Amino acid sequence: MPWPKGKPFTKEHKAKRAATMQQNKKRHKKPVSVNGVECFVCCTCKLPKPAAEYHKDKRTPNGLKAQCKECHGRTSVSTRDREKANASKRAAEATRRARKANVRGIVRKADYDQLRVLLGDSCLKCGSAKSVQWDHIVPLALGGMHSVENLQPLCRKCNERKQASTADYRTEEQRAAIENWVVSFKVLSTTGRPTLETSTLIEKA
Repeated sequence: MPWPKGKPFTKEHKAKRAATMQQNKKRHKKPVSVNGVECFVCCTCKLPKPAAEYHKDKRTPNGLKAQCKECHGRTSVSTRDREKANASKRAAEATRRARKANVRGIVRKADYDQLRVLLGDSCLKCGSAKSVQWDHIVPLALGGMHSVENLQPLCRKCNERKQASTADYRTEEQRAAIENWVVSFKVLSTTGRPTLETSTLIEKA
C-alpha cells in the first residue's frame, strides 16, 4: 500500500499497511527495550539504538529511516564518488541508445572496467582525459552492435566531430587484445566475463 506523500501516517493507514506487510510476510521496524530505553535495530549494523540516532522519515510507519545516522552517513559518502557516478551515467546512456535503436547486445559494468584496462581512460584520438565517453565505432544508426568489440573511449569534442561516421582509433595491439578477450570468453565455460588474470589474452600481450 503506498504511503501518503508529504503527510504523516494516520492510524487507519498504519493498520492497513501493517496488514499488507503481514500478508506479504514482511515486518516493519518495531521498538525493542534496552535498559528501559526504547530502541530500534539498524538494518545495516544490526545494533539497537534510540530514536534520536535515526533520521526522520514520514514515509515509514514509525517515522524513522531503516538505517541509523552513522550507517546512513557512510553510505552517503560512498555514493558521492563523482567519477564512479559519471561512469555509470555513460554506461546507462549507451545502453539506452542501443535499446532505443532496437540493437541487440549487452555490455555490463565488468566489461566497461575491462575495456578501461585495455584501452585506457583517455580519448584515443586526442589523448584528452576530460569528458570521456564511450563511442560506437560503427554507429548504431548504421547497424553497429552494442558490444565490447564496437566501443572505444572518445572525449566529448571528438565524439561530436565523429558524428554518425565509422572511425576506429584503436591500435592493432588493442584490437587484438579485445578480440582475444572475447574469444577466450566464448571458450570458457564459467559464468561471467573472463578477467585479466584468467583470460588468455594477457598471456599473449
